Amino acid sequence: MNLINQLSRGVALFGALGLAGCGSSTGLALPSKNPAAILAPFEEIAFHRPIPIVAPEMAALWGDRTLGASGNEEKQPAGKTSALHVHPNDTYAVVIEGRMTHAFEGGPAAAELGPGSFYTLPAGAPHVSACLEGSDCLLVYWQPGKLGYEEVKKGSLGGIAPGIARPSASIVLSPGEAGGLPSALLWGDPAKGNTGTLEGQEPGAAAPAPTRAGDVHGVVIAGRATLSIGGGAGRALGPGSYYVVPGGMAYERRCEGPAACRYLTFQPEPTAPGNGGGP
Repeated sequence: MNLINQLSRGVALFGALGLAGCGSSTGLALPSKNPAAILAPFEEIAFHRPIPIVAPEMAALWGDRTLGASGNEEKQPAGKTSALHVHPNDTYAVVIEGRMTHAFEGGPAAAELGPGSFYTLPAGAPHVSACLEGSDCLLVYWQPGKLGYEEVKKGSLGGIAPGIARPSASIVLSPGEAGGLPSALLWGDPAKGNTGTLEGQEPGAAAPAPTRAGDVHGVVIAGRATLSIGGGAGRALGPGSYYVVPGGMAYERRCEGPAACRYLTFQPEPTAPGNGGGP
């Protein structure tokens, strides 16, 4: 059985064991051009194991990972190391809690990635992932296609470049547009959409975000903030919390401190000039 068929079978197995329909398992968001505004503290996000014992705990934020593109959160226990494996689609991820490594077969030594770090896992690239001792790991990731996992033998695949690993200290936030927060584009092309951007806000600062033509999905990576959408009541959101701002609606973020706030924002629609600006 070739690799593509093995990966497809892996996706089907996840669906057969309860992953199908997970796009609504949190009760937060379904694929939509205009989802309802959502302010969901981390404590309200429901996690589950698609494959008991074997799989990590997962929570679907947007999209449906059995059908296509999706954004998800994942918990991994401290000290857990995976087998050598591959995924059928690229993965773009940011660490929220804990420290992780991703060692690629034939690649350089794996960098240690703590909170706020960014990494990618290229489709078909064999790697071993680990949540290091000391504390459990929490991450958020986006994949442009179906979820899949397949264990492989050492030396069975090759020719795929290792992914990117950017520790948080190496990510420099640049001044944002008028009314926008300092930010760094992590992945995607603003002219095409499906962009992931890391934004920063200092303690005590409050700012209305520029209104976007398309929907904005956000996850609090660090700090504690109060968010309000469309002039509604604000909610306190800590690390791992999730929010959705429908296109055309105004929203405001206030970083309550004492630590600085970091937000990962995902925008499916183009954000180049003329399409609602940057992040």
